[in-house]
Amino acid sequence: MIGWLGVLNNLSYFSEMKCLNFLLILFLLICISCRKEENTDSNSEITIECSDEIILLEDAFFDDNSRQFVPYDSMSTIYFTNKYGEEVSFISHITHIGESFLLNFRTQIACSLDQVNTYQYDRQTLTKSFKCSELDLSIMINLGPIMSGTNLSFYDELTMLIFAPHTNGVFQDLNILSIVTSTKGNDIKVKENYFFLNELTLNQKAFKNVYANIKGNNEPLTDLYYNYEFGVIGFTDMENKLWVFDRAE
Repeated sequence: MIGWLGVLNNLSYFSEMKCLNFLLILFLLICISCRKEENTDSNSEITIECSDEIILLEDAFFDDNSRQFVPYDSMSTIYFTNKYGEEVSFISHITHIGESFLLNFRTQIACSLDQVNTYQYDRQTLTKSFKCSELDLSIMINLGPIMSGTNLSFYDELTMLIFAPHTNGVFQDLNILSIVTSTKGNDIKVKENYFFLNELTLNQKAFKNVYANIKGNNEPLTDLYYNYEFGVIGFTDMENKLWVFDRAE
């Protein structure tokens, strides 16, 4: 059901951060968990034994090969250009990696039609965030292990979103792209919210191995493109203008 209980258990850490950063990470983690629950096979038999106690699990880590999907280690500023040659920059403002980031993380999974089990574990996570003052947009990337609601096994998922500032904690405009980077050898079935292209040209720039989420309507932030070489390689802004990755420093 939800992984956000683990965040609330770490208010001592978040008290050192700005309230906005807390809300962003909280929202991101809810998106990750809800996407999985919405795509769980509802016809599968429930064979999980119910427990009234919190069930403690071993620490959950993401795989080394999943780490390769996040190419932002040395990037503090990312530059994008449009077809007119105009340039904007996204500047890093959140960076954290380590299994100590989300201590006592909790996930709730249904064990019957009217009862849930609560599982607690320490969850390794990697979060990167970049903010663009010119467009008043932010990009956030999160990598971490996710607990399956069908067989209690873990898989790694990379989630990225581009969004406009929120109002009272509610995001009005955003686009989310999630990729399963490792099944850890488990039988995991998650509905993909992207399509994959071996090659893609954006504003006359060619990219390989592209993951794309195109909402297919006239809403703001319709397009979001990603590859593991550069990270976010393109997006459409609030006026549906296409911006393409140029360089990073």
